[in-house]
Amino acid sequence: MAAFQLFPRRRDQIVAASSAAASNHNQKKKQVLLIICSLALAMCFINSASSTLDRQLSKGSLRSLFKKQPSRPKRTRYYNVAHRSKILIGIFSTSGIEKYDHRREYIRDTFVNPDEKHLCSLQEYMHRVDKHKKNKMDCEIIYTFVIGAGDSDRPTDHGDDEPLTLPHDQQGNSEPDCTYLNIRENMEIGKSPTWLKYASQIGYQYGIDYVMKADDDTAMTVEQLVQLAREELPPVPYNTRIYGGPPRPSRSANTHYAAGELYFMSVDLAYYVGNELTAQQRIDMRTAKRPIEDLDMGTYVYSHSYPIKYINLDRIRFWAHSHWTKEEENYRMEWNKRRTEEGLPLQSGSSCIFDWHFYCHGVLSGRVF
Repeated sequence: MAAFQLFPRRRDQIVAASSAAASNHNQKKKQVLLIICSLALAMCFINSASSTLDRQLSKGSLRSLFKKQPSRPKRTRYYNVAHRSKILIGIFSTSGIEKYDHRREYIRDTFVNPDEKHLCSLQEYMHRVDKHKKNKMDCEIIYTFVIGAGDSDRPTDHGDDEPLTLPHDQQGNSEPDCTYLNIRENMEIGKSPTWLKYASQIGYQYGIDYVMKADDDTAMTVEQLVQLAREELPPVPYNTRIYGGPPRPSRSANTHYAAGELYFMSVDLAYYVGNELTAQQRIDMRTAKRPIEDLDMGTYVYSHSYPIKYINLDRIRFWAHSHWTKEEENYRMEWNKRRTEEGLPLQSGSSCIFDWHFYCHGVLSGRVF
């Protein structure tokens, strides 16, 4: 204090310097706050722009930024009432072999017998729609037997400009509820994608919502299929990129797929697999050492650029499929058993997401495809 009193001029200089330093410090704080506010505003702007871009991109495929997407056929609308989902089911069969010819006969006497109220063959359904120009509401399950009818020179997967179907099989036989694909008969290497190629084109033209594939030793009832369609499968326009069936694990594809005994997909997804992917692209996508029909189908489906909505049927097993159902007596027994069930049968839970112990064991041991 004495020093300040002795040197008042020095005191004033020190006070002035201190005030200037405080002023500079406050100014720097303001500059820092201004920079922080500017960065925050910039981030808000970037987030807003990104959100807008995402909404714009959600209206079409990201790939459309780089190349034009193939156009899909427009769905024909024959109805002006509340729409129920329609399923086109392809029952895979073979012609010219007595065992399979006979199997079609007893399937017609059971699963697809003409007394079923909500069922009609594909040929009958197309005839009704073409004649009356409307979608028959009572026909919710549409079926056809799918047969490879091409000669030995034809490919196993339809990818050329030849007709997609033929009027009869190799022996010249023609059954009214059969679809004869113009490919060489096969099980694993192209019959299913060719079926989807044809079925999705028919689906868009005739107002069908879902395409299903089933083995000819898969026993089920029309009534339970109708209930599945009404209660679990959303109709147009909500049926996009839907894929379903009993799930199986795939280590090679790092995903899961629907078992080949019975699976289905929305008509847009069937069109993608059968028409937008080429036969060569499908070959290149295979992940296992050998072709496996249902595993490969799952790979094709999940190659879509948008999310797939999977419907897990593992807990509502309304069908029977095993070596047991390859015999006529057992097939009829399983079909009759399901006719007496009320509603979709719910299976009890297990510690594994996949119902079969074999597949659970396969997941744990790593011995899965």
